[in-house]
Amino acid sequence: MAVEKPEIEAKGMSWREYQEALKRKREARKRSWFVFKWASMFVLALVLAIGIAFGVTEFYPRFVTEKKEQAPAIEMLSKAQIRNLMHGQRLWDVAEEPPQVALEGKTYELTSTLDLEFQRHMLAELKPEYARAIAFVAMEPQTGKVLTMVGYHKDPKAGNPCTQVLFPAASVYKMVTAAAAMDDKNFTPQTPVRYNGKKHTLYKSQLKDVDNKYTRHIDLEEAFSDSINPVFGKIGVLLGPEALTAKSKAMGFEQDLGVECDFNPSQLGKPEDKYRTAEIASGFNRETLISAMHGAAMASAVLNNGVMPQPYIIASAENQENQVVYEGGLTPMGQAMSETSSLGLQKMMVDAACHGTGRGCFSRRQRGKALREIVVGGKTGSINNDTDYDIRYDWFVGFAHDKENQKQLAFAAIVAHEDYIGKKAGDYCKDAIEYYFD
Repeated sequence: MAVEKPEIEAKGMSWREYQEALKRKREARKRSWFVFKWASMFVLALVLAIGIAFGVTEFYPRFVTEKKEQAPAIEMLSKAQIRNLMHGQRLWDVAEEPPQVALEGKTYELTSTLDLEFQRHMLAELKPEYARAIAFVAMEPQTGKVLTMVGYHKDPKAGNPCTQVLFPAASVYKMVTAAAAMDDKNFTPQTPVRYNGKKHTLYKSQLKDVDNKYTRHIDLEEAFSDSINPVFGKIGVLLGPEALTAKSKAMGFEQDLGVECDFNPSQLGKPEDKYRTAEIASGFNRETLISAMHGAAMASAVLNNGVMPQPYIIASAENQENQVVYEGGLTPMGQAMSETSSLGLQKMMVDAACHGTGRGCFSRRQRGKALREIVVGGKTGSINNDTDYDIRYDWFVGFAHDKENQKQLAFAAIVAHEDYIGKKAGDYCKDAIEYYFD
């Protein structure tokens, strides 16, 4: 905007003097702004420095990134702690989830792996009238997930009959000897073997390597199928105590299987000499003890390419804040036998169930319509107690799968019969297969 000449004359200045005065005024304003700007920055820097030096952050909230508070870490429970929570819990004679349990002043909600409908079905099938004890366990062979665990014992203080080592393994142990023979001595189901005398006796004379007109020539598959003691006694002597013990431990004997409930490891008789080794290898003794839980785990290894999974019965545990503090799942125990040996043992167990000692339950004509398309394999075992001979132990350990091998089940049943032979172990397995594959 132009300045009128009368305004300049009023101030008593020439035009040039007036222009220079304006220039000086503008420069003064610039200097003032420069001083103000740097003075402000100096004061702000001083305030920040004092705040940092004395740990005061309130002076500069807009210049500090606030840290989000982290949620406290969830305190997870170990398998050992879950086992402590499960101590004394009765899952074998009920069809319900475990109650709320407390540990170190904290309450937890446990969820089991049990298929409660399957559990109810098997409980309804128990026939304890003539039995001292009954135990049945079924699991998924690839994962070790326990689907049902039912049992009965005449003595209510005996504990869980499915996980306690109350029963001689008898001829179920021939599974171990057969696996060792195939892994360590290159046996196959077609390997020729021979024996003299009766099938189910074991005398020292039957361990001699003789071949005469009384000698019977068969193969390993037939010896397994008919549970021939002298053959397995001689195989045990061939293997020796160290190899037999090593294979037993690989297949879970004297090992904690890791299941989250009261459990005792299976016991192995001591092969002190040649005859004792033969007794152990054939199952012709009462010192080798096994539980139904362990039996089902061994059957799982046979169907799972030789890998034995740890059984697990607790799917999850939650704390009072509904946070998951434990999750069960697949935990392989290791390679119990080679894949080749597991396939050989599968073949022999199928023959034993259908044509050998298990044919009373699983021969073709004994199967109902539901079982005719199902592949069943197993190993029987039977022996009396060594005191009053008033108990007859009766085993069936095995597996089942459909023709496509998509649906599988591993199981073990033991019945301790008293004065009369009631419902047999194989019948309980048959009940389970019919229910599971129907």
